[in-house]
Amino acid sequence: MGNARQLVQQIGRVTRYSNGDGRVRQTGFVLASPANAERIRTAWERYQGYEDYAARNTAHIVTNEVTLPDRLLEYMAEYQYISGEFRGRFEFEQPLAAGDIQLPRTAAVLRTAEPLPDIRAFGTVIEEAIMDKDRFKITPIEGMPDGSMGFSYYAWRNSPYLIDRFFSEWKLGIFLAVQKGAFVFMHDTEGLVVDMDGLSLKRAGRAVMEKAFPEDEASPSRLSRMSFSSLDMSQHAIRAMALRTRSFADAFTDLLDPSLVPATAAGFVNGTARYVGFSRSRLRDASERYVPVDEYVSWTQEIAAELEDADRARSRVFDRYAALVEDISEQEAQPISILLDPSLDDMRDDEAGGAAWVLHEDIDYFDLCAEVDAGTGEFTIRIGEEDVACSVEFVSETGKYRLASNRLDELAPTPEGDGRRQALTLVQRLNKGQAFRILTQRRGVVYSEGNFYEPKMQWVQEGGIKPVLEYVHASATLDAVESEKGENDYAANRGDWYRQSIFGLFSATCDEVRDANGIADDDLTKAIEAVPIWLCDDDNREAADFIGVDPDGKKIMLVHAKVGKHQGGGQGFNVGGLQDVGRQALASLGFISRGQPSTIWTPERWQTDVHANRVTLDGRSRIFRNPDGLTAEQMNDLLRASCRNPSFDREIWIVGAKMARRQALADGLDQAPWENRLRQFLMHWDAMQTACARANTRLRFYCST
Repeated sequence: MGNARQLVQQIGRVTRYSNGDGRVRQTGFVLASPANAERIRTAWERYQGYEDYAARNTAHIVTNEVTLPDRLLEYMAEYQYISGEFRGRFEFEQPLAAGDIQLPRTAAVLRTAEPLPDIRAFGTVIEEAIMDKDRFKITPIEGMPDGSMGFSYYAWRNSPYLIDRFFSEWKLGIFLAVQKGAFVFMHDTEGLVVDMDGLSLKRAGRAVMEKAFPEDEASPSRLSRMSFSSLDMSQHAIRAMALRTRSFADAFTDLLDPSLVPATAAGFVNGTARYVGFSRSRLRDASERYVPVDEYVSWTQEIAAELEDADRARSRVFDRYAALVEDISEQEAQPISILLDPSLDDMRDDEAGGAAWVLHEDIDYFDLCAEVDAGTGEFTIRIGEEDVACSVEFVSETGKYRLASNRLDELAPTPEGDGRRQALTLVQRLNKGQAFRILTQRRGVVYSEGNFYEPKMQWVQEGGIKPVLEYVHASATLDAVESEKGENDYAANRGDWYRQSIFGLFSATCDEVRDANGIADDDLTKAIEAVPIWLCDDDNREAADFIGVDPDGKKIMLVHAKVGKHQGGGQGFNVGGLQDVGRQALASLGFISRGQPSTIWTPERWQTDVHANRVTLDGRSRIFRNPDGLTAEQMNDLLRASCRNPSFDREIWIVGAKMARRQALADGLDQAPWENRLRQFLMHWDAMQTACARANTRLRFYCST
């Protein structure tokens, strides 16, 4: 017997269904090991002691415990000095009213499945649901604003720190529900326990909750913290991750993004901190203090207005991630493979239950995707050395999946909670949280956290926005470039060297002789001019062709120059050229990401002239720009310190002539389907951006127009 309840129930069955003569005394035997027999003896004796106590105190056995908080209150002072004020005892002067309560600005955001005339019509059902969870003296809160209702109650639990004893712990709990249009906001200080289906309520969908962070200049938002689950179910895939940055809108994109599903998001809206948990439709706004009930109700009405606004667009950051699929049929939803994902976060309403899976000494889940039999829904997972049989089915009425496995429940016994009621089994908890990922019959669609998703390459977004080209910059000055270093023109025709080589273009811009040589202003020249210090590092030991340092802006740039073989006409981009310079760029990424200055950076190096292949560019110092007149030694110290400084932003520039035309890339994305060579070019570019992003480095590509 796993616990005393099961022991008493089993003995009750034996005595009720015995075939012997009820008038004759009968004897039952319990067969067990000495240790187990002693445990059973102790449990039975305590049960008998409980029955004896109940028989002696039948009139008040329940009321004694339920009214314990009220009886203790009678022994407390009628008024007490707390936080600089004299406060009246709880319910001493009058019953608890709305004006006595303050709450944090947080709520579960729900929607009505059917028209709801008044939330107060659910009062009795909600009260019974609260009472069912070891909560007592459920009392309506008086003076609640229109469209809202509330209860106070005493929440009970046994101390979780005791093994074989009990010590009752009591807390005051508050439940509030506010109705605004099609939305219902609920908050329970001890955890929401109402039956959503029974109240014809459902959690607000992801698309609705994402509007909590709008793309709106009048109500600016900034996402700074997000956690994700991944739709990738392969063996070595990252299952989940949590990231923090100043602003995701400005952060690096990643090839993994289209396969990620945001689980939580936090940031700022109009300067106020906000948190959204998508799986539970939980929204929380920060405040320096708890707010009175009337302010809380007003806050929920403001949130409802935001979420109901048809013109309110979600932050474009969410466009990077997996797309929600809502038109899936029953046949398409049939499972192909499944990956159980019982995380503590998914089970935070039952932390002991989650820990039973994550920390249980007998659970060694192999954490691999399992194939589902198309006919029976059966699959097998590996726990330790045992193959555990399970099954799964899609329930079309609810749009959810139902998992079943008796053996899984046996391997992870129901944990003992700190309440009186039986805890959910592991399989029940998995089903409740839909804590698994399922690959469906519909190609590319994965079920996760109660929704269907499809990973998509978000190269083109709504409105024709092309985020894949965000850091591809068109530079008209590169149209005339014929050579990387222009060593043949340097002495023969300095003007051609400025106009027709990348090294010359950098020199003309840094020396401020562009206008005199007919070189127009564009994105590249503006970017060069924005950096106060430029050094040429080119030779056979280089980290990059050019290094830029902006001490005030805290930036360091490594520049790789390349002239490709692409001529006029054709597709307008050259995959081979990008791959060649990409290898150089990624090699320098390993250097810059470690923050280790090159051993060849010395003051003497910067005092020499540039070597263009086998030709020395006489008079062209490696110091291209130095507005403050720093000495070579000061310049070298600044470069090395900037390289080591982890607070500096790092960028890698690819300056490529005759490699690609930005307009050709943009035009290619406007066509459907995308041409294979375009896919190849952009996938390579995307992969390079991802590699740089993982090293917290921005990658930019300056190309022809």
